[in-house]
Amino acid sequence: MLQSRITITSLLLPLLLIISAGSHAEEATRWYDVEVLLFVQQSKHYRASEQWPADYTEPQLNGSRRLLSAASSSNPVAFSRLGAGDLQLRADAARIQNAPDLELLAHFGWRQPGLAQDKAVPIRISEELLNSPARQGELPRLSGTLKLILSRYLHIETDLLYREKADGEQDLFQLAQQQDGSERQHSLYRVYRLEQSRRMRSGELHYLDHPVFGMAVKVTPHK
Repeated sequence: MLQSRITITSLLLPLLLIISAGSHAEEATRWYDVEVLLFVQQSKHYRASEQWPADYTEPQLNGSRRLLSAASSSNPVAFSRLGAGDLQLRADAARIQNAPDLELLAHFGWRQPGLAQDKAVPIRISEELLNSPARQGELPRLSGTLKLILSRYLHIETDLLYREKADGEQDLFQLAQQQDGSERQHSLYRVYRLEQSRRMRSGELHYLDHPVFGMAVKVTPHK
């Protein structure tokens, strides 16, 4: 009987080790590369396709963070920008740039661990990410956040505000608070918001639609 038990244990031990190793692998942190294309529809048709409300609130930036510079280390650095050689959507970016009715606002990416809803960190979309930042004294063309969430599936959450000068139209104006407490009225702006949550498949290109501006995003597991 003792010999039988020893034999069974010796047979089961390799299987138990495999199961244990698989369990620890599941618990290991998963890293992802997130790549984003932001673009604007130049056609006036899209702007006339809907009535746009003029009371947008600013995107919530509390708890958001800016991206770090591209990491030179081979080890992944959380929320560091991807280098040019790591960007996979260069051909897609070129097609947008060459399209007569589109403008490429930004093409960038970053690396981060997969984080659950309660730990996910919003990435702040700032002027240094844009191909053509706003001129001095103007409001930023694009602001807001992007957030990657890992639950049962990957999700991307967007809260982006795009502004363009209204060329004298009286549909919206912005007031900016000055350092001395006074207010200064800026030029008139039209404002459009892209606030969506989208379930993602890793390795696939996904589009978030809006009649005026939009986003293409690809999330790839980092090995």
